[in-house]
Amino acid sequence: MSTAFGLRWTNSWPRPKNNSRAYESIPATMDRTEIREEAHKLKGASGTFGLLQVSELARMLEHSALQIVPSNYRDLLDRIESLLWYGAAMKWKLR
Repeated sequence: MSTAFGLRWTNSWPRPKNNSRAYESIPATMDRTEIREEAHKLKGASGTFGLLQVSELARMLEHSALQIVPSNYRDLLDRIESLLWYGAAMKWKLR
């Protein structure tokens, strides 16, 4: 299970590790190359499933991972998480 940017994949969308907001900052030990690689995977997977807004945000994260400042990192992750939660909510609403 991947935890590159402090997220783990559960039920097809990212959830905060240990139900915390641990992903809100980039730890000093965080490998930014790993962030970039995981963002690339998210970009591809979300594009495959037609989640174009998520794919675009993941692309932005992928291309800025090596120099992104913590506030922009948090913003991108919050926006990605919001879109994924919205998509999950709509899936349940349609049932």
